[in-house]
Amino acid sequence: MSQQLKTNHDHVLGYQLSGTITEDEAKEILAQLSSVIDREQTVCLLVRLPEEPEHAQLAALNQNLRFFRDHADRIERYALVTNRTSYKWAARAADVLTPMDVRPYPLEEEEEAWRWLESGDDSPLRGRPQRASERRP
Repeated sequence: MSQQLKTNHDHVLGYQLSGTITEDEAKEILAQLSSVIDREQTVCLLVRLPEEPEHAQLAALNQNLRFFRDHADRIERYALVTNRTSYKWAARAADVLTPMDVRPYPLEEEEEAWRWLESGDDSPLRGRPQRASERRP
């Protein structure tokens, strides 16, 4: 099941994913992301995973990975909110291997994740994520 979370900014989207995500739900989420990218040039994304996904959900992962591969340069910030260690490691790997700025947050720090996503509103680099390796000391 997916639930879209309320946000205060047009370029910020949030979702809670739990149980089994149907193919139609996955397509709807990806369509919403594409729409925001088309309109705003970039998107910031929060995904809350309070529980481990079911195996049927993992089968749809390939479609989602293709989307993120094709749009990684347009996803400015990605906050993954979960207490699952394996997902935190995956988020750290994605941060290193993709142009997205990806950060894992424990469920109890979700408010901090929202603040981080929304803090990029006035960035002069809006539309182009700045990697840690590009920042000057």
